[in-house]
Amino acid sequence: MAKGSNVNANVRAREVRSGGASFGRPDATGRSSGKAAGKGAKAMRPPEGSAWAWVTDELLNSLAWRAQSVNCRKLVDYIMLEHCRHAGQENGNLMATYAQLVAYGLTLNCIAAAIWEAEKLGLIQCRHGGRYHGSNEPNRYTLTWIGTLDSPASNPWKGKDEQDVERSRKPPRHSRKNAVRTPRSAITVISEVRLPRGGA
Repeated sequence: MAKGSNVNANVRAREVRSGGASFGRPDATGRSSGKAAGKGAKAMRPPEGSAWAWVTDELLNSLAWRAQSVNCRKLVDYIMLEHCRHAGQENGNLMATYAQLVAYGLTLNCIAAAIWEAEKLGLIQCRHGGRYHGSNEPNRYTLTWIGTLDSPASNPWKGKDEQDVERSRKPPRHSRKNAVRTPRSAITVISEVRLPRGGA
């Protein structure tokens, strides 16, 4: 059998295993370009009309990704969801309020620590907001493995080691203190509830 026939046979066998999709025109060794083509290609794409965010195999296998706590992962997932909601055009300017994060499943008194952890693991960058002149500015987030409209991906998660993981789990005292503080305006203090004179 000719060499070219062997290459074609390998390609056809690969198409059968992948449901009819080929992965680009093969070279002399039978290797492909990696781009899906053929009748099975459509089945391997994101559903039409659905938003999506990509994650590389290198990131998924990184120590930084695998070391995430439950709340850190939920935080990163929510920021990815915001990235999807803005068609991938607002990375670096993604917002997530505490109320939104709690509704998504994060524990309220763990949010500040989760932000610290995700930053120290190099998965996000956070431009911290706050109260300025009567306004309440939310945090703005960047997914570091995805570029922004102004700059390429920074990828600080690469090269993180066990020491970095340990540091990510030890937020500074002021972060822990702020994490468990609930605004007084959101609390009804029983001792301050006064009944009108003469009873209710």
